[in-house]
Amino acid sequence: FEGSANPQRLVARMMNELKVQLSLAAEGTHNSPKVGGEDLELEP
Repeated sequence: FEGSANPQRLVARMMNELKVQLSLAAEGTHNSPKVGGEDLELEP
């Protein structure tokens, strides 16, 4: 895999995904009850 992709871009992408995961987790804990990535808004 080395050489085929820019290492800095790879790291940036990983950091971006990590940020998304963290923000999703924070959203789930603070705003709406979400379990395992499934939002429970559909339930009455």
